[in-house]
Amino acid sequence: MSSTAVLVSPRAPLRPGAAPVARPQTARRGFVLQVDLSAVADEDLDDLLRTVQNLADLAAEWFPRARTRAALTGGDGTVRVVPSGEAATFRDRLAALPGTPTLTIDPHARTVTVDGQAVALTATELALLVHLVQAGPRVVSRGELLASVWGGRHVPDGSRTVDVHVRRLRDKTGLADLLVTARGAGYRIAPRYDVRIVG
Repeated sequence: MSSTAVLVSPRAPLRPGAAPVARPQTARRGFVLQVDLSAVADEDLDDLLRTVQNLADLAAEWFPRARTRAALTGGDGTVRVVPSGEAATFRDRLAALPGTPTLTIDPHARTVTVDGQAVALTATELALLVHLVQAGPRVVSRGELLASVWGGRHVPDGSRTVDVHVRRLRDKTGLADLLVTARGAGYRIAPRYDVRIVG
């Protein structure tokens, strides 16, 4: 899906290169928040629509006298207006969100827990997780991971072993978005998680 999420106020800004237009004194100011969604999969559309609606609801809560409109624009030029929600319930929806799980790693004891629940990992999976956590927000390339985690072990060219181990980590921890894929670059730990290394 090649789409853009747009949060629109009464008047959108000019497109790049467009000539300025004289506006009457009564013209109102506004803003547009545009997000490139080229990398968002089609199956994530429902989550995307909820996010766009939440943004519109939040804008309506912050500026109750303003008119807001949320829309999705497709790569083919189509526009899908997202129905307005209840702005008053936005904070309630935020409060109802579950807390972020805490991931605790003890490399010396070779243990990993998610909210106190033990997760059984192989030595390679544990080393991969520790390396990514220690890298912080930095994207770690597959080459770096192969060199540091797999060391001198031979890995055939074109092998998907890093990707397979990342998938296993997601499955075993139950945190599908713990490891973020940076297409063509590598992986990093999602910043929203509370990850602790102890011991």
